[in-house]
Amino acid sequence: MNGLDGTAIVRAGYDAMGDAYLRWRAHDDPGWRFLDRMDAELAARSLVLDLGCGPGVPAASLAPRHRVAGVDISSGQLRIARRTAPAAMLVQGNAARLPFADRSFDAAIALYALIHIPRALHADALGELARVLRPDAPVVLTMSAADEPFEGVEDDWLGVPMYWSGFDAVTNRRLVASSGFDIEADEIATEIEDDEEVRFLWIVARRSSVQGS
Repeated sequence: MNGLDGTAIVRAGYDAMGDAYLRWRAHDDPGWRFLDRMDAELAARSLVLDLGCGPGVPAASLAPRHRVAGVDISSGQLRIARRTAPAAMLVQGNAARLPFADRSFDAAIALYALIHIPRALHADALGELARVLRPDAPVVLTMSAADEPFEGVEDDWLGVPMYWSGFDAVTNRRLVASSGFDIEADEIATEIEDDEEVRFLWIVARRSSVQGS
């Protein structure tokens, strides 16, 4: 499968599922504490990028205190996000080619987004995040914690075909560090999805202040 196929499957799947993902993500998420940690250190009215914003749940949480820009590949999910987070600026776009100027943002989150991007583009997406963040800006990432690299399509996820990809946790940490970030904390957290345990790597990092990194 090439990258364009994976991207098309993700876009079509999230367009077709409508509110199903918004309802499904209503369960408790172990990552909220990482967002709370980031929020607490940011000055009011900071400009925060929500990459892969989906139906806008984190954006809605951040919007009362900050200016939020959400980017998603799915026009269908962005329509829902306009309802969920009406104060956010929402843009349809590709994580590997973000439509923002260098050093635009004070912080960023990318929750459950990189696992939908073809593996060959993970480094590009992380590099784009680094490009649009100001030096020392915090970032919270959700990445895969698989035993080995994977890539494929699940035929029926929330009623639609869905594409997934990822690396093992060691490779993900190396990718983040080599993309211009200083990792401050990371944790493999287990969640229950559809009565099954799944593991994700949560990373709290900061855009390196070293020029050119």
